[in-house]
Amino acid sequence: MLSRRKVEGVTYGDAAPGELVPRLAALHAEGVFPLERIERAYPLADIQQAANDMRSGVTVKPVIFF
Repeated sequence: MLSRRKVEGVTYGDAAPGELVPRLAALHAEGVFPLERIERAYPLADIQQAANDMRSGVTVKPVIFF
């Protein structure tokens, strides 16, 4: 049993896009938010490389395109 604790589920994040997106864009423009390291696109043929890059920290969110 959890005493004085709250368990809360969040779907699709808990941010206000109208506030978050402009702030992230500003941080990227300042050079302190490396967007290119967070998301990287890979063709389907490179799906194994995408998984390896995610595991090793090369990228956070590999996006597979067809």
